[in-house]
Amino acid sequence: MRPLIEAGAVAEGEIELRRKNGERFWASYRCRALDPAHVEQGSIWVASDISERKRSELALLEAKQQLEGGLREVEQLNRQITQLGELTGFLQASSTAVEALARISEFGPRLFAGSAGRVYLRDPAGRAWSQQAVWGGTAPVSAHFSDDDCWALRRSRPYRVDRPSEALVCAHLATDGGAVHPHVCLPLTAQGKTFGVLTIEHLREQGRAEAERRYGLAVAMAEQVALAIANVQLREALLQQSIRDPLTGLYNRRYLQEVLAREIAHSRRTHASFAVLMIDVDHFKKFNDTFGHQAGDLVLQQVARTIEARFRRSDVACRFGGEEFTVLLPDTALDTAQRLANDLLENIRTLALSHGERELDRVTASLGVAIFPAHGSTPQALIEAADAALYRAKQSGRNRVVVGEGRAGGTG
Repeated sequence: MRPLIEAGAVAEGEIELRRKNGERFWASYRCRALDPAHVEQGSIWVASDISERKRSELALLEAKQQLEGGLREVEQLNRQITQLGELTGFLQASSTAVEALARISEFGPRLFAGSAGRVYLRDPAGRAWSQQAVWGGTAPVSAHFSDDDCWALRRSRPYRVDRPSEALVCAHLATDGGAVHPHVCLPLTAQGKTFGVLTIEHLREQGRAEAERRYGLAVAMAEQVALAIANVQLREALLQQSIRDPLTGLYNRRYLQEVLAREIAHSRRTHASFAVLMIDVDHFKKFNDTFGHQAGDLVLQQVARTIEARFRRSDVACRFGGEEFTVLLPDTALDTAQRLANDLLENIRTLALSHGERELDRVTASLGVAIFPAHGSTPQALIEAADAALYRAKQSGRNRVVVGEGRAGGTG
């Protein structure tokens, strides 16, 4: 019988054998073919080349691995989309920009594993971008930078860098010689206005498919962050307009009533006292009549700045109306309130104001002081007590501090 392979060739395959008990089984073999001349007549060659089958098996294995990898990528993408949706929900529910920024710092590492991210917003002066939220990373970066330091801002569109060694890098990332990783800077734009920048650095290696997926996710995140922060800032601006006096920037009378009610409730629980100061600019009408209303506005603004500078951040300064101001001093005893009131009067006396080329007359004020609960236990009673003391200060010659007398009604 003619051999299935040439003499001297190596053959591999499987052969069916039979045990003594008749049971059949398969066994693998590897052998070298003999010269046909040495093969006895009637011998049976079983030589099955399995290289083709191995190639098929390897191809199937590779396809399986690719399929499993694709499924993992789909699962990861689904998780990221779910996380992005959850972040969007929290952003929409945030009542302040501080809350929204805290959520961004929390969700950033979940959306982009092995990354570092930062959110920059315009500083109050509008001259620079200031870091407001951050996650991951230890490399030095700028906490503040100008428009010219970021290519995304200069070009008004996302700026992506996959190979930092071969591209222009934003100056706010390339600081102090620190290593720069693949990154993307995305302007935060909503309603035609750019008010922030989102920067994401990828600190570990990523394949091309992963890089594309992360870029798409970053763009989607930037859109949601921009819209959410824009809405929060709009709500905050509207709130500030409703509780702030537009001329002086101090809180208004409406806000004072709300804070007084809360402070009374707090002081009742803690058995603490607090003070209310009522301030009136002396002879204010004279400034308007002599120097004009713009000069009068200047006086009110400077007195307001003096009040703000003199007291604590926890104190509440308001424009009560006209030329009258009110200051609420939490956790303050009577002697401390008197001292602070006299210090404020001295600060007001030292104001040297001019309007145009004209120097204005010296500014003085009269103050009335009321203490909770000695002079009243309701918002109205305290205001009336401080106002009555202010009236006595003006009747006594102005430019002085007078403390409330007795209990000005109201039992709460």
